[in-house]
Amino acid sequence: MRKAILPSLIIIAASLLVIRIFYLQIINDSFKLKSDNNAIKIKYDYPERGYIYDRNGKLLVANQPSYDIMVIPKDVKKLDTLEFCQLLDITKEDFLKK
Repeated sequence: MRKAILPSLIIIAASLLVIRIFYLQIINDSFKLKSDNNAIKIKYDYPERGYIYDRNGKLLVANQPSYDIMVIPKDVKKLDTLEFCQLLDITKEDFLKK
């Protein structure tokens, strides 16, 4: 009887750990969502450049913001072309150009 208690406790503890690991990795996806949100957020902060003037004080080069739009194709459900063009302030013809 005493010889069976220790191995049975080890088997029970190991099986409880395996069940808990299975639950956390397969069934409960909250940790996966947290890790995806943590891993995918990328934000670049570019420094503002200085202004360049000529010797007469005329402004030659100024700062102009530009933006990059990146889309993950599998995350796009249905694309409303007109609404997308309005958001970007472009015409539909500019959007359809390749």
